[in-house]
Amino acid sequence: MNFNQKKDLKSAMEQVRIINSLEERIRNFEPEDFQNATRNFKLRLSRGETHRDILPEAFAVCREASRRVLGMRHFDVQLIGGITLDRGDIAEMMTGEGKTLSATTAAYLNALDGKGVHVVTVNDYLARRDSETMAPLFSYLGMTTGCILSGMEPGARRAAYAGDVTYGTANEFGFDYLRDNMADDRKEQVQRDLHYAIIDEVDSVLIDEARTPLIISGPDPSRSEDEYLKADEFVKGLSADDYEIQWKERQVSLTEQGVSKAENYYSLGNLSDPENMEICHYVLQALRANLIMARNIDYIVKEKEVFIVDEFTGRVMEGRRFSDGLHQAIEAKERVTIMPENRTLAMITLQNYFRMYRKLSGMTGTARTEADEFREIYNMNVLTVPTNRPVKRIDCPDQVFISEKAKWEAVVDLIEKTSRRGQPVLAGTTSVENSEYLSLLLRKKHIVHTVLNARNDRKEAEIIAQAGRFGAVTVATNMAGRGTDILLGGNPDFLIKSVSSRKSLTSADKRKLVQYCKKQRQRVMELGGLLVIGTERHESRRIDDQLRGRAGRQGDPGKSVFYVSMEDQLLQRFSRDEAGKISAKHSSEEKGPVSSRLITALIENTQKKVEGNNYAIRKNVLNYDDVLNQQRKILYGQRQRVLEDEDIQNQVEEMIGETVEALVKKMTSVSRFPEEWDFQGLAEDLGHAFKNIRIVVPETEEDKMKFTEESVTDKLSRFLINNYRARRNTGSQVFSMVEKKILITVIDRCWTDHLEQMEVMRKGIGLMALGQKDPVTEYARNGKRLFERMNERICAETVKLVFQIEVELL
Repeated sequence: MNFNQKKDLKSAMEQVRIINSLEERIRNFEPEDFQNATRNFKLRLSRGETHRDILPEAFAVCREASRRVLGMRHFDVQLIGGITLDRGDIAEMMTGEGKTLSATTAAYLNALDGKGVHVVTVNDYLARRDSETMAPLFSYLGMTTGCILSGMEPGARRAAYAGDVTYGTANEFGFDYLRDNMADDRKEQVQRDLHYAIIDEVDSVLIDEARTPLIISGPDPSRSEDEYLKADEFVKGLSADDYEIQWKERQVSLTEQGVSKAENYYSLGNLSDPENMEICHYVLQALRANLIMARNIDYIVKEKEVFIVDEFTGRVMEGRRFSDGLHQAIEAKERVTIMPENRTLAMITLQNYFRMYRKLSGMTGTARTEADEFREIYNMNVLTVPTNRPVKRIDCPDQVFISEKAKWEAVVDLIEKTSRRGQPVLAGTTSVENSEYLSLLLRKKHIVHTVLNARNDRKEAEIIAQAGRFGAVTVATNMAGRGTDILLGGNPDFLIKSVSSRKSLTSADKRKLVQYCKKQRQRVMELGGLLVIGTERHESRRIDDQLRGRAGRQGDPGKSVFYVSMEDQLLQRFSRDEAGKISAKHSSEEKGPVSSRLITALIENTQKKVEGNNYAIRKNVLNYDDVLNQQRKILYGQRQRVLEDEDIQNQVEEMIGETVEALVKKMTSVSRFPEEWDFQGLAEDLGHAFKNIRIVVPETEEDKMKFTEESVTDKLSRFLINNYRARRNTGSQVFSMVEKKILITVIDRCWTDHLEQMEVMRKGIGLMALGQKDPVTEYARNGKRLFERMNERICAETVKLVFQIEVELL
């Protein structure tokens, strides 16, 4: 369907008009009428009506239920957001416009199918908060709500997934999918079919996190802790002439001089020889750990443990580790405990996980810049939803400085002057390191402030909730997906909670605190609302827009301004030469901001260039994972059938036939003349493949000439299948249970080995480009061959183990 912003918005507004026309009638509903309406909607859907047919009534019922239960009546623009979500598109709604409430209408409508709706959040706090907030609403409508949180037991997860609407994080949903496809029994699986998902902060989930796949790993003892430490010592002794850094690709490699030093250090003749691949691995990861990965930017060290920091949200990525030994190399660099390197048991990208849903939608405040990617990868259009009230925020031009030092001085001066007046300030930084540096500068000026970064992100809701108080100064890393509005004057709910933790409050006390926040709000509004200061441009314009969006919610006054310098990381990494030419025209001692359309254009073009690079990286990851995803679907489908079938006798018999066919083909491939076939060799192969099996082989040429490839295959297959049937009939129930366990175990082991082979191939496939071949095409072609071999191995190993079952013990 062709997308047109004006046309689709007009269509949604027409549906809102119909919804509003039903409001007066539904206002007369008795409480029991809401659950009756739900039952009626389900009945109508079962009789052939569509979502579109019942949408106006369903939305009107949900809105009235929300007004009664939550005290919140959906604004018209929130209904437009819900309509967009039901269409399977993305609703771009500004911060503070109430996306969480908007989602309830689409969630309710799609839950009527009885197949479950997943509402995806960016962290456990929001999943718990939103599910607890909305559970009374859905209950009033006759529906159940579940919440998936990290650390939950399988039974609790299964119950949560059985709900009509289930809240949880992208990671939890994705990991549960992988765990379900590693389960040994259907009773261990927790998810239902993937029906419909609404992703909050959809750009954070599907764009920012798309480069890091979800991986379930198991220990791989083949690599040594000592080798990581040895490589780290080697790299720490290198000079700048020993390596080259490619910042665009975030890669580093040794120069000829560096290679020579490595060969001397490790006493090698040639570092590039195949037998030295493991040493190359350790050195490469040590180089990346020391020269590319920066502490307090890419990761933090907390309680002697290395945690990944999400570069877009500024949060710790719980449970995630850098793959392929990079995490271990960083642990060696930081001299903390080196955890064993893991072997991939199961993996999937968030891109391919969410594309498995029958219908997918999302909401965010910033999606327009990535609209093409959403359309191409996910088949979702971006509809910009109007704000409920006109936006009063003033977005000032960037303040550009030649030196970074001058920029930071200007930022601190602005914060000092603004906070002295009592106007709240939110200063956004691009890294933990910069947030702590700004905090140090503010402390020197004795400016009271609060810092929010990956070190204390568990307090994020509380910190952000009070960032709009009179005189508040908050320094924070990237603000994507915080999920808590900044209320001017302070958030009364959080204030009451904070005071209640220290002393008991009466109802009168709570009312006073609410009134206090109202008075403070008026003071802050008169001062101009929240001032948002960006201390550096991010690689993505979208992240900058998210920071800006923290000011001016729901028609409040506010202001935003970015302070940048020609020495900022963005320009130095990606436009160093151009920035150098511009800087050369100015004095390095120049302290004030400089005005230049060239500088503004350079910053904008650099961001576009980096966004293009990042999109290419995500697209490349997806292209490779698409190949693996097709194989994953086939294998997981086969595995699921094993779990669902009460008896896998037919599958095992097919495997016996395929194994025999492969062995016979091996014998007949050497010659088309039967008299030249090695029947004795075939008998030995069969003895290896089928324990305790002995066959009589034709010895004379005359006897051999009586056979064809088909007759040998048919005769042996029937003989072995009959033998198998006789064995399993001795104790078929126990035999069936054991052989199912065997098959599942073999599938998992072979799949793990296959994932490793595919990863090794992917790393080396780039060389194909040198031979004018498309690497992805070659990866797919070679991957198909590896997948076929894996399936042959599954058959052969399963048959071999099944024939080793000791029948007499059953």
